[in-house]
Amino acid sequence: MKILSRPRAILLHLKRFVLVEVPRKKDDRDADDVDRGVHITFRKNKAPVELTEKLMLDSFRKVSSELATGAPQSYTIQSIVHHIGSTADSGHYTADALRVRPDQPGTNMTWVSFDDTMVETTSSAAVLEDVAKQKTAYMMLYTLD
Repeated sequence: MKILSRPRAILLHLKRFVLVEVPRKKDDRDADDVDRGVHITFRKNKAPVELTEKLMLDSFRKVSSELATGAPQSYTIQSIVHHIGSTADSGHYTADALRVRPDQPGTNMTWVSFDDTMVETTSSAAVLEDVAKQKTAYMMLYTLD
């Protein structure tokens, strides 16, 4: 795959669910599965994913005179959606996002964690380096610097 121009934002959606066939018991058959004797479900892939502050896509760019003139451009992470749960049928969603600091508009950004009605400031390290968050990351939004 080659990227012809740089998008202003990139949303990465991770494939966290793996299709699994589970043998059915004799008394646990739906009409659709009678012949197969299996139950289809989705299992969660909980492998940790490295969450980085910067994302470089230069190796995917098509080299052209228009794109080659500028310096390599990077993307900065803006937010992460987490899915906490073991199956695609159930779970809980939380999010971490970079927000403008209300006490210093236009200067510093700070990480904020959202979990239902609970909202609290946090640190970059707590968001990007926490193995539990790396195992539950589901979508990441990056914007062009």
